[in-house]
Amino acid sequence: MKFLKIHKKEILISLVTGILLFYIQPILDWLGQVLVKGLTQMSSNFSDSYYEAVAFNDISSFSAFNNQLIIVLFTIIITAAIYYINDKKKDLKTDIDSILSKIKIQKDKLVGIPEEKKITREEVATELNNLEAKALELKNSIYQRDNKLVMIYIISVFGIV
Repeated sequence: MKFLKIHKKEILISLVTGILLFYIQPILDWLGQVLVKGLTQMSSNFSDSYYEAVAFNDISSFSAFNNQLIIVLFTIIITAAIYYINDKKKDLKTDIDSILSKIKIQKDKLVGIPEEKKITREEVATELNNLEAKALELKNSIYQRDNKLVMIYIISVFGIV
């Protein structure tokens, strides 16, 4: 009985998970069968059109198959490029956020500068404000470039297909 009290949470989680999997398994099986049938049909369509074009020496069908293949490869390359650009963009965003946090720390330190050094304090404050404005401008340009990149991707995929 002491074992059940100690491991009550684990037992409850395993029971709930088992019940959910029991009821979800038929749905997952059906989705898996649909996915396998769809991929099989797509593969057979590609190979059938290719071999039919070769058998009948139909250049137009053969070029249509090549065009489909080029479209698929182009879409994969564009998608990989967008993921790469998004990773670089995330790095830039973290750099900008760290710059902004350093600027805020420096602004907080500015409060402790004595009044007799007011000229340097104002100069430092304006420089920090300028840096903050530049960082925010860079951040906004990254967001705008990202939106343009997504639009170019969508237009190119729909234009090719």
